[in-house]
Amino acid sequence: MMICIYTGLIFGAALKRLGLGREADAISDMFIAGFRKFLQYTIPLAVFGSITLALNSPGGVQTLGNLVPLLMPYMLAMVLVWIVMILVTSAIQGRGIGFILRAVLPQALVAFSTSSSIATLVATKKACNDMGANGDESTPFFTIGATINMVGTVIGLLLMSLYAMKAFGIDVNMTDALVVGFQSLVFATAAAGTPSASVVLLQDILVSQGVSAEYATYVTALIITIDTLILDRLRTVMNTQSDSMSTVNGLKLYYRKPRVLIDDAG
Repeated sequence: MMICIYTGLIFGAALKRLGLGREADAISDMFIAGFRKFLQYTIPLAVFGSITLALNSPGGVQTLGNLVPLLMPYMLAMVLVWIVMILVTSAIQGRGIGFILRAVLPQALVAFSTSSSIATLVATKKACNDMGANGDESTPFFTIGATINMVGTVIGLLLMSLYAMKAFGIDVNMTDALVVGFQSLVFATAAAGTPSASVVLLQDILVSQGVSAEYATYVTALIITIDTLILDRLRTVMNTQSDSMSTVNGLKLYYRKPRVLIDDAG
């Protein structure tokens, strides 16, 4: 890692002295754009292949059937929150809903294909650019968001935890739901931006809420069989979409505020 860092510094300094910095940046942008398109159009084929293998594996269809009660509220919650995000972004940016959808669609495809917030960083930068924010200026914000801004993970952990607690026989009241929601928020912040990283945290939440360790292990193993199939992909779409939209909205509001202060002072 250190060799790569120092090599990059030396190579970058050499390009700068030769006056080739802009050309190198243009080549880098071309590579990033090509890599994003590669992910967008080729990896979905692997996704559908993995779905076929999962459903044709022993017990695959039965596992899907056991998780149907979880899938319905899970998908509904993700869709509703995503719609709210689109509407809020459209209002803040002063752009039509269609414009926002066109900007974030490629990002959503890459996120769904890779199930990784980190792998979607390139597409997230492109989404910020397409929504009107400068991609380079946006990078520090959505890069941090890829590891700590986990809207989809919060929703996923909360619903999976409540599902498992009810299946175990625990009567969940509003206070319990709020506690689990707070736990999900804290655990989601600690989750890595890699596929299914948050599922392993589910077991800790369940045990803390009175679920036996044996049952927590069982239900986690049950959920993880379908997590890579659809659940984690939906979480990643939500996580990355919230990264790009919150970044462009924050920058829009930030640059609007100084002008307001100047007008008030005048």
